[in-house]
Amino acid sequence: MRREFLASNEEASSQLGHGSYPRLVVADQQTSGRGRGEHSWWSPEGCLMSSLALFEPTKTISSVAYVTAIAIAKTIETQIDNPNRCKIKWPNDVYVDEKKIAGVLIERVAYPPQNILIIGTGINVDVDFSDAPAEIRARAISLAHHSRAASPELSTKHGRMSLILNRFVSELRAAMQSTDSDDTWWHREWTKRCYLEGKNIEGTVSSWETAQFEAETQLSLKGRDPPIGTAIGMCLGLDATGHLRIRHESGSIGRIVTSSVRIV
Repeated sequence: MRREFLASNEEASSQLGHGSYPRLVVADQQTSGRGRGEHSWWSPEGCLMSSLALFEPTKTISSVAYVTAIAIAKTIETQIDNPNRCKIKWPNDVYVDEKKIAGVLIERVAYPPQNILIIGTGINVDVDFSDAPAEIRARAISLAHHSRAASPELSTKHGRMSLILNRFVSELRAAMQSTDSDDTWWHREWTKRCYLEGKNIEGTVSSWETAQFEAETQLSLKGRDPPIGTAIGMCLGLDATGHLRIRHESGSIGRIVTSSVRIV
């Protein structure tokens, strides 16, 4: 394991591109952190950044992201007074008390004869947000400010960072083993922590299915399925393949596959 200062996940990828696997690069500060799409990741000192390289498994990239987010959530749950405060926002952000505490970015790197996955993670372990942009201060949280009573190993920032790193690696290994032996495990674990379920959200729907409701629900279909594209509905959680499901006011159930979503 190497602990160092990194500019970005791309720099980690270049360092991880040679040698045996799996390999891990760790940093507690990053200057050009990047999230999904065009989003940036503000990652000052105290944000535990890691990039894990491994040969691409038979699982899809999205399922690896889900499993990684579960491992982060399980890590955080050991450090807060009420594990139910920790949730996962689709597709791979981890929240505590409605604020973001961690994120995951999975990238594929060609390394013939087999591809490599770079599992990039960022966990706000001990971050001072006083110098953060106002938007980030409003929606981010640091674990150090909300963890349980301190033990000697948590009395220093280095101790907290090391503890969380070791716990996360252990939880990720266990999560991948659980998924290998039971391919429904990740869905059960995610469902228990789904941040969006029950909330009204907006996203891009790729397909609709007409829902049939029991009479006692007093719900009726108002018309045909809505058009494919941007739609608003109540989040019903994830289906077995990891797609987000929403219920439109018409009663139709939509599947959101790749778009970002927002709460409305």
